[in-house]
Amino acid sequence: MRCDENDLPTRLEPYARAALQEYTTLFSGQRVFTQGADLRAYRLLLLIKEVFENEIPNEQQVSSMFQTTISQSRSLLRSVMSRYQYELQEIVEGTLKGALSAAEQRETDGSWEVTVNNKSLVERLNEILAIYDDGTIPRVRLKANSISTYSMTPSAHACLCEHFDIEP
Repeated sequence: MRCDENDLPTRLEPYARAALQEYTTLFSGQRVFTQGADLRAYRLLLLIKEVFENEIPNEQQVSSMFQTTISQSRSLLRSVMSRYQYELQEIVEGTLKGALSAAEQRETDGSWEVTVNNKSLVERLNEILAIYDDGTIPRVRLKANSISTYSMTPSAHACLCEHFDIEP
């Protein structure tokens, strides 16, 4: 938990809230899962709300919690974002707004760089661009020699900022 022993109860509290909600939902019959993957997805949904404080975690965080590979974590995140898309809509948008607000413009070519440690979120940015695409807006692309820094043209950045109603 990366904390002092005295801080452990406070750090465990959001996990306990998520677990209690999970068990209450299962015991009351509100949700019935026939596969472990469904339960895992629901568990991640609750963790997003309680532990990650309504932000979509990155793939490494999910890997650490669920003891999965990055690829498995990416798949789990994609599944949760798809299965619970309406429940997570505001959370996904808030996470994307935060990432776009932290984007930095490069002086050399005017492109924008944003760090996102979740490929599902980058896919969502590109889905949004596709809605407005008139053939002139390029995709958000992984920056060369980078793991989680993405590059976008000024037109793509402006389009996304307009969509999320944030200042460029």
